[in-house]
Amino acid sequence: MMSLSPIAFEQIDYYDELAEEDYYDNGGEPPGQWLGKGAALLGLFGQVDSADFKQLMQGYSPDGQPLCQTPGKEHKAAFDATNSIPKSFSVVLARAEGELKEQLRQAMFEANKAAITHIEQHAAFTRRGSQGNIHEPVVGLVVPSYEHSTSRALDMQYHFHNIIANAAPRADGTWGTIESRYLFIWQRSISAFFRAELAYRLIQLGFVLEPDADAFHIKGVPKDVCRHFSKRSKDIQEELNKAGISSSASAAGDFIKIDTRTKKQQVNRAELTERWHSEMDELGFTLNDLEQLLEHPPQQTSIVSSAWVFDEELILEKLSERFAVFRKQDIYRIACELAQFSGESTDYVNQLVTSLLNDKRMVHLGQDAKYNILYTTQAQLSAERSLIAVMKALSWMMVC
Repeated sequence: MMSLSPIAFEQIDYYDELAEEDYYDNGGEPPGQWLGKGAALLGLFGQVDSADFKQLMQGYSPDGQPLCQTPGKEHKAAFDATNSIPKSFSVVLARAEGELKEQLRQAMFEANKAAITHIEQHAAFTRRGSQGNIHEPVVGLVVPSYEHSTSRALDMQYHFHNIIANAAPRADGTWGTIESRYLFIWQRSISAFFRAELAYRLIQLGFVLEPDADAFHIKGVPKDVCRHFSKRSKDIQEELNKAGISSSASAAGDFIKIDTRTKKQQVNRAELTERWHSEMDELGFTLNDLEQLLEHPPQQTSIVSSAWVFDEELILEKLSERFAVFRKQDIYRIACELAQFSGESTDYVNQLVTSLLNDKRMVHLGQDAKYNILYTTQAQLSAERSLIAVMKALSWMMVC
């Protein structure tokens, strides 16, 4: 799942110092790239400039204009929304060479851009008015995005640090700070949206995918190779087991992930890639094996069959199996989890969800205290009414 955490100004050097123009030959990670409609409004495109980055992290525009009420080094700089790539993709990207490697990098970059757009459309809000009680969608976000290639154990683990600046433009041209609660309540939907677009692009390249919990695994990539390059996950799991905690997706799990974190070492992609290739060769996953996955794709998983149609009906069926009342972000998450194996893009997901939200079978229940937009279905309401009628009848019979 996408991780999300606030960043103070004194933490931003981590991203800036790792970025190098000639990262592959001389170490470091690629320079950041500007994403988001807010960045475009400020005239920020392409590669992130260090001076502009530091200005924004203090709540100023590149030309020094304040973008919030209290700019400066005490300003809460940003939120790090980290999209992590499924391990099998990281293995394939590390193993690939030439044109295929560039196609895979472009696929994950476009998937990350799609996720930022999803945030802008659904989870990007600011506050204004007396005591900040008016929640208002922003026009877009300012996001310096940094592609990193490794875990802290220096295994391949490609991911994007999307540094969502804590200042965004409103429709009237003013700027305000971000209301972060929407980022947190949409967190799982954003993660699923990212994976769905990445899956679509992998299928376009000829790979076959199979389910792996709520994510995907590239079929034909040996799982023992994925485990070998998952030392960080293994360390976390061992600490979770010691503490008797079943899942890392919890407050206690977050503490363990932070507590077991070591300082990020300097990255040299050329040296690491050579080492990874050698280890993969020893484990029996050579460049030829990767090429064979595309030349002779494995048989498709059973979840995708002639009887399996990715449409509104399927989304509604899966929602009803898991929820009596569901949030708007739950609809997107379920749709995206299904889309991973449909061969459809997130553009199609957006079309299906929009159509479903306008379907007469859907019932809009309003908004709860946590700002979730809630829905149920006519069938669910009918079932509950029938259950209440039966209970009343039984109660009357017991009184008599």
